Amino acid sequence: MDEANRRKHAVVAEMKRQLNVLAKTPNHVEARALIKAMERRKEYLEASEVEIYDYDNGDSFSSRGLVLEDIRSDAEDLRDRAGPELASRYIELATANVTPLAGLPEQWLAEVSGQVSGQTHSQHQTAVRRFITWAGGDATTAEEITRLKVGSYLSELFIRGDLARRTIKRHCSSLSSFWQWLISRGYAKENPFEGHKFGTTRKASEGRKGLSDTEIKRLLSGTSTEQYNETLHDLIRLALVTGARLNELCELKCSDVDRRDDGWWATVHEGKTAAAARSIPLHCSVNAIVEKRIKNKSQYLFEGLVSGGPDKKRMWYVSKAFARYRKTVGVEERWKDFHALRNTFIEVMEGADVPESTVKLIVGHKRQSMTFGHYSKGTRVNLREASNKLAYNPEIMTLIEVRPKSSILRS
Repeated sequence: MDEANRRKHAVVAEMKRQLNVLAKTPNHVEARALIKAMERRKEYLEASEVEIYDYDNGDSFSSRGLVLEDIRSDAEDLRDRAGPELASRYIELATANVTPLAGLPEQWLAEVSGQVSGQTHSQHQTAVRRFITWAGGDATTAEEITRLKVGSYLSELFIRGDLARRTIKRHCSSLSSFWQWLISRGYAKENPFEGHKFGTTRKASEGRKGLSDTEIKRLLSGTSTEQYNETLHDLIRLALVTGARLNELCELKCSDVDRRDDGWWATVHEGKTAAAARSIPLHCSVNAIVEKRIKNKSQYLFEGLVSGGPDKKRMWYVSKAFARYRKTVGVEERWKDFHALRNTFIEVMEGADVPESTVKLIVGHKRQSMTFGHYSKGTRVNLREASNKLAYNPEIMTLIEVRPKSSILRS
């Protein structure tokens, strides 16, 4: 009984949200019927099931039974005006045999807010809203969403071709998470989004590879806009000698960069994974860049960046600027994005015979072995010595150290 009451109050509370959504639909027969069904549903769930005996006529009745009679009377009237299908749907809604999805996505998104990144939250919202619109709108019930219907939806997305395969897969993942929440709250019994096949897709990690010497030279010698030219060139140089992620570099504060006896170091406090928190030795070829930016006495090493995107990241607009810039200098191949500089650094360090476990410490990858993961945390590894082994060809090293005069600013 306690469980039933808990479920009842949760559904009643949710019903208020559902009514608000349905009230905004066009004022036609179906919309009015669904709104009335939800109102009756509230009465039905709040009514007592306890039988009361009428000694005068020898009959027994319950408050819920009386509401049920009203519901059936409404349905008969609706059957005459709009047909048996809508009348049957009315009874299902009014007697709480089905659960409209109206309002439930908003409740789920509110609950997961803070548990996922702003970008993931936005992706969840887009995926769920797109599917519900396709399925018939907010009046669609959880019970209507079968595995067959989901399969039809996914097939339609593939056929239309306006979404990439990996995006469709991500949408399905978001919807699966939503359905898991519905199950946990008692609104659904099984997840129709689990187990769908998407074929083989090449992951970014499989398609992305390091840049060629020619591509590196183009990136170091080209010209971007006045707003981003100097910023992009300095970020590229630092990425080439540290393997750091773009967001890690953009979030660096001047207080995170310090000069030690053996040279400059940068400290990343947090990142994509727990292993991202680390101290990185900065190769001597970027000393001039670091010293110039430290002298600006700004809060951030890269000052003036405007935060953007769902998570208000400082790298948001820089990433877009780099995407435009690399195409202008002829680095147009897919996966040759800023993250490819990280691949490039790792390839060069491997070519210099730096142990993989040491490279992982520098770039912030988790060391998963029992020996160099569980027992040793790498605190005695000479990272400066490893950094000093970095060696691109002489022309590239010169470009890293000194920006060419041809790389002038333009508006």
